Amino acid sequence: MIERLRTMARNLGGPAVVMTFDPHPVRLLRPEAAPPPLTWTERKADLLGALGIDAMIAYPTDEALLSMTANEFFDRIVRERLGARAMVEGPNFYFGRNRAGDVQVLVFGGSQGAHAINLAMVEAAPRLAAGAGRLAVTHQTGERDVELVRSGYREASMAARVVCITVFMVPLFFSLSNPRPVTGGSSCPRS
Repeated sequence: MIERLRTMARNLGGPAVVMTFDPHPVRLLRPEAAPPPLTWTERKADLLGALGIDAMIAYPTDEALLSMTANEFFDRIVRERLGARAMVEGPNFYFGRNRAGDVQVLVFGGSQGAHAINLAMVEAAPRLAAGAGRLAVTHQTGERDVELVRSGYREASMAARVVCITVFMVPLFFSLSNPRPVTGGSSCPRS
């Protein structure tokens, strides 16, 4: 997982950041079932740093965090506070109240850099498929790469929903009260 995270960070030109919770959520939810920690937070940061991780976030666990839905957690914490551009999760990763959130991947492009993202996902598809268990992928792309991306997932024997970004975005665009065209996009035929 560490190597996948470092590779993804390098490909995206961003830092490799590990997020952990302190204390572990089970210590608040079921204290009697909480195992002893493997190591303390500072030591964990040192070990991860030695493995090439740029930063570790020990997010404070409290009742407010534990009461968030999966969507609230993803939107407020992962996207807004952390500004994550990609995630690497372990096989038993669940999040949100009652562990309702699981591993789903939404890949989107449509402007500068989208082709590079598409190529990276096609390259990563075999590794993703190896641990795909409960992985659900929706990959939005421009017309130019639709077949490239579909064949990449297909060759990796990985189920993925690949959609042309403009076809996917048209219902959203027309539902806006004051839609504005976005430059740099391409049109995709409806199929």
